[in-house]
Amino acid sequence: MSKGNIIFLNGTSSSGKTSIALALQRFLEVPFLHISIDKFLQSLPARYIDILAGNQEPSEEEITSLQTYLPRILTGIHASIAALSSEGNNVIVDYVFEREDDLKVCVGRLADFPIFL
Repeated sequence: MSKGNIIFLNGTSSSGKTSIALALQRFLEVPFLHISIDKFLQSLPARYIDILAGNQEPSEEEITSLQTYLPRILTGIHASIAALSSEGNNVIVDYVFEREDDLKVCVGRLADFPIFL
């Protein structure tokens, strides 16, 4: 089975990534799944969502938890994208590369996949 195509849309919050992803889904001839980093992060407990949104001051314990778990979550997202593509699924990824290392890690994990940034 051939790998599915991956389209990465990167940009700041409210830059139009989701709108572009939805438009691509309408216009592309083959189906593409829309994966959003926001959807993954929304699965965190509410207190962490509030911290990430800047609505709550984190405790030292919560800071430590986020420093431990966020890299794991991002690695899991990359693995999920790779798994979907490996099964022949086309994927549009709505993402925010906040640090240069984020891009390097992601591209390194998906280097063997048909990916468009």
